[in-house]
Amino acid sequence: MNIPAFELPEDCDSRTLQLYQYWLGKKKTRICPSRTDIDQLDIPRLFPNITLINVSPVPPRFSFRLVGTQVVWMFKDDPTGQEIGLGLKLSERAEVISRHEFVADNCCPLFHRRRLQREKNDFTMVERLMLPLSANGRDVDMLMVSVFHVADDQGELPMAGTGQR
Repeated sequence: MNIPAFELPEDCDSRTLQLYQYWLGKKKTRICPSRTDIDQLDIPRLFPNITLINVSPVPPRFSFRLVGTQVVWMFKDDPTGQEIGLGLKLSERAEVISRHEFVADNCCPLFHRRRLQREKNDFTMVERLMLPLSANGRDVDMLMVSVFHVADDQGELPMAGTGQR
């Protein structure tokens, strides 16, 4: 598998960097860690901003398994159990699903910074780090996604993680 190169921007939030370093430590020499490698007690300060997303081989491919309390607050809704795309502005659904597909299909992290595109909140600037998880070491079966509120003056950053290594 040709895994795209990935680098976080230098100005990313320190919590984003902390989660990425944690994921790398759990990954070790594997393509990505498994869900069982992740222990919320290791990263208690980050967990309110984390969502776990189930990945299925058949549509709907992506659904919220767990949504951290800070993410629920930012979304103004609790999407636990819902498929990805519900609660989003209709114009944004395809792009959001394509980000999830990229991470799942390439087993590669993805970072971006932009305003939320939720029907109930399209004004909060966030950083999002999407990290693949795999129980069998080959197929991505879950995504761990952080959503951190950041200052508006940081501006939007396009997706990082789509270049080839």
